[in-house]
Amino acid sequence: MLKTLGYKYIAVGQWWLRVTTKYQRYSVTAKTLDTLIRKQIGKCNRMLFDEVYYYTTIDSFREMANKDELNSWMEWKRDWYDCDNFAISFAAHMTEIWRLNCAGIAIGVTLDRKTKKVTGAHAYNIVLADANGKPTLYVYEPQTDKIVKASKDTDMGHAIYRTVRIIWG
Repeated sequence: MLKTLGYKYIAVGQWWLRVTTKYQRYSVTAKTLDTLIRKQIGKCNRMLFDEVYYYTTIDSFREMANKDELNSWMEWKRDWYDCDNFAISFAAHMTEIWRLNCAGIAIGVTLDRKTKKVTGAHAYNIVLADANGKPTLYVYEPQTDKIVKASKDTDMGHAIYRTVRIIWG
């Protein structure tokens, strides 16, 4: 009984977020998204599972990301809940709460901003959003809510993110 009640509260919370946030929904085909990835990010391994991808404006996305409390209540723990778990959870939240499959899970490397040498592996999100009437890709760091227009080497301020693989479902 309590389990069922808990899930009902979650569903009501998700519904409340959707009805209190105004946003426009856009769509692109997987082929268009694949072309955009190659154009903006360059050569990387891409796995696109859906035929159509739904997204919103960059301003609406920022509002949704700010309402997502994942990084305020989940604590980072090495090998238990770290960067890959944050990226997977955030992508799932976008689909589950907002009915948008606009967040892909990116796997890449971080580079030192000065030396451009690889400093480690990292997982984060690549987000599709409308910017001035055009579908555009952004790197989204779900642990800090930082969002930057995506490129082959995206400068996130503290490091450069280079995307090696994107899994988009």
